[in-house]
Amino acid sequence: MSRVASDVPFRLQPLDDLSRWLQAVGWLEPGEGLLDVGPAGAGNMNCTLRLQTTRRTFILKHGRPWVEKYPHIPAPVERTLAEAIFYQAVRDVAEVASRMPRLLGYDRAANVLMLEDCGAGGDFTHLYGGGMLDPHTVDELVDYLCALHDIELSYGLRVSLRNDAMRRLNHEHIFRLPLDPNNGLDLDAITEGLPVVARRLARDRQYVAAVTEVGRMYVEDEGPVLIHGDFFPGSWLVTSAGPRIIDPEFAFIGSAEFDLGVMIAHVLLAGQATGVGARIIDRYQRKASLDSGLLSAFAGVEIMRRLIGVAQLPLAKDLHRKTTLLELSRDLVCGSIRADHL
Repeated sequence: MSRVASDVPFRLQPLDDLSRWLQAVGWLEPGEGLLDVGPAGAGNMNCTLRLQTTRRTFILKHGRPWVEKYPHIPAPVERTLAEAIFYQAVRDVAEVASRMPRLLGYDRAANVLMLEDCGAGGDFTHLYGGGMLDPHTVDELVDYLCALHDIELSYGLRVSLRNDAMRRLNHEHIFRLPLDPNNGLDLDAITEGLPVVARRLARDRQYVAAVTEVGRMYVEDEGPVLIHGDFFPGSWLVTSAGPRIIDPEFAFIGSAEFDLGVMIAHVLLAGQATGVGARIIDRYQRKASLDSGLLSAFAGVEIMRRLIGVAQLPLAKDLHRKTTLLELSRDLVCGSIRADHL
């Protein structure tokens, strides 16, 4: 995918050094010059930049050995390899590839991806501030998952996309750390009184046992489908041609219910209209069956970790609203309510 030139080191700054590296690996065309570099969104995991040349723009995504938004948290650099493998796996599946940027290059030595620029429309995090999903967009997102989960899995893909290191990282921050009373998170600084609610959940033996079990399934089980692994509004781009899906670095061979559960969790966190979750499940089940209990448990855990874990969302929610959502998390995880009934 790239012509690696070991004698030209990869450096983001100064601009001339980056330009020389891009030329060395063949990512700039003859006569093409680099004009400007700037941030491309506010992603959590990676250093993601928009490059302006004399002919075009494209995205450069650099996986460093830490989480970009939280530099004190180590992260596996091989996540860029997993993302490159994902893009190669879906490139001939039109219903998936057409809803994602094209992979233009991958340099394994530098852990850098070169991606098509889908525009500066931003992602869907505006939903947390009162924005609403229209039915057509919901259907587009669900159809993407249907097509992704329907991809035939070769033995080679199953082996190359285990993505164990990223699964372990995600497992820690989704299923374990938020319920650890010694996690060091200052939840009072986020919402005053939230630590009291968090402690109540952490002391709920039935809830903790259920979260632990679904977490074990997430990190250990080999599921039947290729999943995106982080299917939430921050991974959906707004474009004039409809939503585009990015950031599949958490992808692995797992359970469809995880992608659907995460999606529905964020529909609930963002306060979307009643019935959106049911619409998602109904449309998906026209193509494939789902385990409603497992989907609901994944949704409940995602709600919990986004409220009392490290990866916070831009939510303007008071303590009462967050308490209500955490109670819903318990009901979903423990089986008192199913996501398709919301």
